[in-house]
Amino acid sequence: MKKMLSILLVVLMVSTIMPISVIADVSEDGPICLYTETYSEDVSSAWEDEQFRHLAKASNVASHVTRSVTVTSSLSIKGGYQGNVNFILANSKVNFELSRTGTDSTTTTITWDIPGDNNSYYLVAGKMMQRVEGTKTTIYTDCSSSSQTTKLEGSTMTYHETIRQ
Repeated sequence: MKKMLSILLVVLMVSTIMPISVIADVSEDGPICLYTETYSEDVSSAWEDEQFRHLAKASNVASHVTRSVTVTSSLSIKGGYQGNVNFILANSKVNFELSRTGTDSTTTTITWDIPGDNNSYYLVAGKMMQRVEGTKTTIYTDCSSSSQTTKLEGSTMTYHETIRQ
């Protein structure tokens, strides 16, 4: 118990000094090895995933169109180490809609404003998508280090817009 208490104090002292997590690996037979985990990411691209399109005919009267639209949120692994998905989601600057890999469809009501300028407009809706390459690096004190990279691609929010034809 005394050994465990001193380990806890060392971990607490070190973790208050450094802004990254410090973890003690303890086994009854083996040595104690302190390590830190860091996270870095490259947010490589963002794009619109159009999932709904409707043509509103030309009119000289401004109007509003409201529709129920089904959109699909997604999160998928595009390469790398699958075991780091939760670590990346917890540390990423990108706020993905899903907290696990897969898809989820929802129906939402969207209202578009259409100008009364005698032009036709496309009413468009979908998901904003983002690709992230996250790297988890574990550095062991007086030991070794390891690094694992995972690429995630997923939806971040629903968007809608009115586009002149």
